[in-house]
Amino acid sequence: MKNFCLVIILILSSCKKEDQYFNVKDDLIYKYKNELFLKHTIILKNRNPKNSGKVIRFFNDVAHKNKVLKLKDFIDTKTFHQIKNNYQDRFIKDVYEDSKYQYIFRDHPASSPYILIKSR
Repeated sequence: MKNFCLVIILILSSCKKEDQYFNVKDDLIYKYKNELFLKHTIILKNRNPKNSGKVIRFFNDVAHKNKVLKLKDFIDTKTFHQIKNNYQDRFIKDVYEDSKYQYIFRDHPASSPYILIKSR
């Protein structure tokens, strides 16, 4: 019995705690390790209805002045919020802003990164 308990303790102690994304701002901005991420739900449309659906993804790469940078280098989490999408582009799904920048989320397969940052 002692050996069995010892084996169980060893197994449980060897299990790695899974890393998690932590909500930083209004279920929009999440932290994972030392990075900030924008949470976004992508709707997958497929010819086969079984493969269609919603998938939650976290994005931290942004495009700014023809460079790919990290979201944490720009974002002001205190003032970050979602605004109305007034763009006529069908690939622009959501628009956010903070005190300095506007964050445009483009859901387009050829767009990389998905987030474009523009000065306000």
